[in-house]
Amino acid sequence: MNGPILTSHDGVGWNSPKCENLMSTEYENLINIVHEEILRFLNAEEFLHANPKFRIVFLLSGKPDRDVMESAGLREVVKRYSCLLARSLSFMETIPEPLGAIPEIPPKDLLPSPPCLPENVKAIVLFQPELSFIARTALGTGDEPDIRFIHYALTSEITILGIPHDTYAPSTHAKIEGNISDAHRARPSLQSLYRQYQKTLENWGVVWIPPQNLPSALHKICGEDKTRRSGATHAATGSKKRLIITKEDVEDRIKRGEREWFIPPDAIITDIARETADQKGLNLKQGE
Repeated sequence: MNGPILTSHDGVGWNSPKCENLMSTEYENLINIVHEEILRFLNAEEFLHANPKFRIVFLLSGKPDRDVMESAGLREVVKRYSCLLARSLSFMETIPEPLGAIPEIPPKDLLPSPPCLPENVKAIVLFQPELSFIARTALGTGDEPDIRFIHYALTSEITILGIPHDTYAPSTHAKIEGNISDAHRARPSLQSLYRQYQKTLENWGVVWIPPQNLPSALHKICGEDKTRRSGATHAATGSKKRLIITKEDVEDRIKRGEREWFIPPDAIITDIARETADQKGLNLKQGE
């Protein structure tokens, strides 16, 4: 004897092809919803606090290029690590995904008092920093949270990676008059200036890499292989923090009547600090 025929609420038999297709579609929708909720949880601040083992901070001072983000494999990076976003106060534009989808550190929390970095940060990535940003960082000018954040990070053992701007768009630096662009004439000088400040930050410990090398660099930094960074990739030696010398530090020594300052060999001296010392007669003696 045949059992009862089961029907859905609209009278269609549960075993009919129409109902099976309906259930299959609903099942796929449910799977997609669950998947989205899992991703939302993984990117939530609560998850970051609970699982901070591989935390990466991306610092933006300008809008990132989509092609460069694609080349850097950022979609996989933000899935693999607990990422945080920080930005310069002067950059308030909408940030495209995938960087735009990760939790952001409010500017007021970027470097609290007393100074400290977010817990268990393994690396900071300067993603296509603007010329004005690396100039202010190298010169030691300005008191913005992002600059103080990098200066403080340079005194720690945290690796700072940099993905530089390779080119400058003429329209962003000067307007075109007739067939001659002042920007095209200025571009080589701007690129040279960028490289100069880039080299200064490299000497301080920033590791500049091409975008396609970002995944492998983070893989090494986060201890996912046995390779340990050494040489210029260290922002500090052992557990001892590096010293960073700013204009204010030099002026403070001068006010106290000092004429010489013996500085550790690995100390960071900003360009403005050196100029101030030269102008006001403070002899900076950096050990070998």
